Amino acid sequence: QAPRARLVLSRIHSIVLPNLVLGANAIPEFIDQDASAPNLAHALLPLLADTPERRAQVEAFGRLDALMSPGAKAPSAMAADIVLEAAGRKA
Repeated sequence: QAPRARLVLSRIHSIVLPNLVLGANAIPEFIDQDASAPNLAHALLPLLADTPERRAQVEAFGRLDALMSPGAKAPSAMAADIVLEAAGRKA
């Protein structure tokens, strides 16, 4: 099972949902041994002040918010439209 998981992971560029949605590694990822306190602290320190790293992440989250926003229509109404369309009716 582990070799299969490694094969799948080798085909994707990220395991973090924001990075997958954005199609870029905008948010640092720390997996397994890389998720150590020193590594996390090193990555977080630049985000505590007005730095290029912080501005880049804030901008990336702004793009993510725009991409994930359902717009003016309520998500439940969008889901109902999909169900009705799949059932062969149009709302």
